[in-house]
Amino acid sequence: MKPTETETTTLSIKQKTAIYLIAAALTVGIIIPIFAILGLAPFGERALIYSDGQHQMVDLFAWYKDVLAGKASIDFSFSKSLGGSNFAVFTYYLSSPVSLLIVFFNKAQTSLFMNVIFSVKAILASVFTVYYLLRKHRTLDRSAICATILLSVSYGLGHFLIAQSSNTMWLDGAYMLPLILAGCEKITSGKRSTLFIVSSALAICFNWYSGIVDLMFACFWMVFDLIRRYVSGIEVSSKDNPDPKSKRNHILFTFVHFAVSGICAVLLSAALLLPTLMMLSGRSHGSGGLSLLKNLSMIGSVTDVVATYSFGMISVKGTASLFAGSFALIGTILLFTASTKTRKEKLTYGGLLLFTVLTYVWQPLVALFSLLRIVESYWYRYSYIGSFVLIYLAAEYYLSKERTQTKASLPLLSTGVYLLLVILFSKITLDKSSDIVFAAIMRDLFHTGLDFDTVPMLCKLLFPSLTVIAMALILHYGKKPVFRNIFCGLLAVIVLVDLAAGQLFLGWFYSLDNGDATTEYARNELTLLKNLPEEDSFYRVVQTTYHGIHNDQPASYNEPMAYRFHSIASFVSDPDEDTVFFLDRGGYCAHSDTITNTSFENLALDSLLGVRYVILPAGDPNTTGLIYTSGLTGFKDIYTNPYALPVAFVYDGTGSYESSSTAPVLYVNDLYSHLSGYSADMFVPADYEEAAQEEGANTFFVSLPDEVSSGDYILYANFPTSTSKIGSKILRNDEMYTVYSYFMAPKLIRVYTGDCVAEGKVKLQLVFNESSEETADETPQVTDVQFYFLDLSKLKEVTDSLRANACTNMELRDRYGRFEVEGTSGQSLFTSIPVEKGWSVTRNGKKIEPDLIGSTLYSIPLENGKNVIEMHYDVPYKKAGIAISIFGLLMLAGLIVTEGHYRRKKEAGA
Repeated sequence: MKPTETETTTLSIKQKTAIYLIAAALTVGIIIPIFAILGLAPFGERALIYSDGQHQMVDLFAWYKDVLAGKASIDFSFSKSLGGSNFAVFTYYLSSPVSLLIVFFNKAQTSLFMNVIFSVKAILASVFTVYYLLRKHRTLDRSAICATILLSVSYGLGHFLIAQSSNTMWLDGAYMLPLILAGCEKITSGKRSTLFIVSSALAICFNWYSGIVDLMFACFWMVFDLIRRYVSGIEVSSKDNPDPKSKRNHILFTFVHFAVSGICAVLLSAALLLPTLMMLSGRSHGSGGLSLLKNLSMIGSVTDVVATYSFGMISVKGTASLFAGSFALIGTILLFTASTKTRKEKLTYGGLLLFTVLTYVWQPLVALFSLLRIVESYWYRYSYIGSFVLIYLAAEYYLSKERTQTKASLPLLSTGVYLLLVILFSKITLDKSSDIVFAAIMRDLFHTGLDFDTVPMLCKLLFPSLTVIAMALILHYGKKPVFRNIFCGLLAVIVLVDLAAGQLFLGWFYSLDNGDATTEYARNELTLLKNLPEEDSFYRVVQTTYHGIHNDQPASYNEPMAYRFHSIASFVSDPDEDTVFFLDRGGYCAHSDTITNTSFENLALDSLLGVRYVILPAGDPNTTGLIYTSGLTGFKDIYTNPYALPVAFVYDGTGSYESSSTAPVLYVNDLYSHLSGYSADMFVPADYEEAAQEEGANTFFVSLPDEVSSGDYILYANFPTSTSKIGSKILRNDEMYTVYSYFMAPKLIRVYTGDCVAEGKVKLQLVFNESSEETADETPQVTDVQFYFLDLSKLKEVTDSLRANACTNMELRDRYGRFEVEGTSGQSLFTSIPVEKGWSVTRNGKKIEPDLIGSTLYSIPLENGKNVIEMHYDVPYKKAGIAISIFGLLMLAGLIVTEGHYRRKKEAGA
């Protein structure tokens, strides 16, 4: 029997299922039209691949497809940089079960898949919020059921999920949070902890970063819910005892119960969590630590959260967009102004709200919820917490009987005061970034110039005003079913349009219109790579162009993983830092300790690393020293590097070696000299003249010797500067050549000289960009000038001598290497395999500790006679993690039995 407008009932499973389906249908019903309007795939070429979505995720999903097909390994891959473990890559980016849907898409459809995965996770967020609200508010009337659906959809279509749609891994924490908090509340009410343990463990397994954030927030939620229960006078068991000692015992028991449950959840997830954390330990990327908690400053204003609560507003540092619709906002306001909650209850709710806001503006809490890591982008990765708190507070009003007792004038008055505060706070806020972006989005969508101040202000007021007017009309006509139903329908439409507007604006801002281009690129890349010669020996490939671009430079360095070829670069938040730093010393510039720029081919270093093929843009004339092999017209060409060394060869000498040279070319030359046993002298200093320095510009004329015209010399240039914030550009013969001294820019550049031979010189200019407000105090300057010619005849001489001692009896694949060579004491086997936690090396069956060349590449000392060297890779602490998870499973079983026994004992004594 259906509940009436005011009659409450306990819902049946069938009724609950219907509510789940309606919430999911409404979520999809908004997403699909918005996709169609914006032209998001499959309705157009746009895709939710903003920034790292294109630079990382589309290629990682393509790689994961190979993993699921058994063609690639999670444990280790030579397609990641020079070779590294992908275990932490998997647990951070791809371990969500939703990622498994990639099996239904091909590699050229990963852009479309990004749209799909966002939609699925938004649906899950809506559905799981329904579960949370129905579990918490078990008896509902028809109006409350409608409010439950609207609030749940408001969470699923809040700003966080669409704003982070290009970072799909963080969305798992958003849809798992309602389940975790539902489980938390079961613990505080004296019930079983199974839901909390299982949902927390799964959240960590789906994405350890957001899972830990959820678990940490659940700790605060447990404290809040305990306080709420006691100030509200809610019984925690059938044997509630008002005795203070009994209450203290219950509080202590709840804390212990929660702590044990949390530990159990972490133990259950250890199979994935422990190896991940151990592999990430000691790395400098995003480092922070407990010292971040010592900074007690405010990075934003509490009032800014109010000023930016509107559809279409983005989060920036110090200002979080917690938008989950105006319906949730009005409900939260009315909880404090129109409900019959006691003062203590309202203070408790207010404390929760204040604490939540402080997590976005007070540095210690920001650092805590950023897991003590320095965050430089994608603010805020946990803003869904604030959105859920608003949903929770609004539900406390909408799903209670007292809402029907509210006078129609009170919502109007309360919201009117709030809107005045919005106007005031918007005027006094110092950071107008969100408003400016909002106006820019509106301009792009509606092709009209708009005032970035006035228009955002009006939009902030629009839907809260419409929502509260509709609610006031419902309250006013509460005893007239026809009018009440009409206005209820109107309210639902307003709420859904409000949410749709948020999806429209942020869907536009966080999507790119090159989805078709990315798809076409993938098809072309797959076709091109089929032209690589099939060879039995191990080799690497370097590209200078990729599908993703940032600051006019390549950015999607995970293409080797996506298309299964061995290369030297990658771009993930689990970087192989030793390799990244080594490549940086050799001339391939490192950025954020994670990214290696390969926009200019580095022939000497490539040869040392076994790069046999170089892929250049079609028609690139800068090919001296390379041999054309094949290509795809209008796309890319493949060139053979005739100087490429094998991955392993014997040389005279033992012990680790590192060069002290700071110039990249000299660093590489030192490595060759050490391995060859004589001074390589491959690089010849170039003669140049420096013109009188102009403001912000440095001009050089580099003389070209006769060897350039004969194709024996390649010019390389490097300009260390005093800043990497201002940035610069390099002009070649007065034409733009490359960006420089900036994020994602190259370091050692290969200068094309083919059209300068007649003049005998090439003109190079480094021009600094104009300073911004942040860099106004800096005076950028070139601190060193490095012009060198690579002598190809010397490169051939030294590589031929090293190649003569190549290891010919070898096997090398992901996770395993075997090399069989003859040698003598005092010799070593050099390999271009980088150091990585997890490698174990044996020589003739005995485990040894290899030496390191360049602090990175393995070198194995040899014994007299035959040497059989084997390398095995195992993910560190993987077996220990599995064992701990098994223990966690046994612990969970023990808790279930113990809790059941304890509950039966309490019921028997009731």
